[in-house]
Amino acid sequence: MSTRHGEYSAAMRLGRSLKDRCTKADPEKDVLAGMLDQLKIKWNSLRSGATQRYTTLYSGEFYKDIEGLIKIFNRLISKN
Repeated sequence: MSTRHGEYSAAMRLGRSLKDRCTKADPEKDVLAGMLDQLKIKWNSLRSGATQRYTTLYSGEFYKDIEGLIKIFNRLISKN
């Protein structure tokens, strides 16, 4: 995520610059504002998901869940 943050920031700066150059009567100003909002929402969603996966992986919950699955699989295998 951190490797792409620079690209996100550059896109947001460019978009804001284009939006700021529009006059109040330009219909493109609203389009650009909507696109910037969508980009921000998608970026925050992506970051949130990545952070949640990272936290789960390194909190120990992941390994506990894997151990639980291994126990279930071993029980299933031993029944056959």
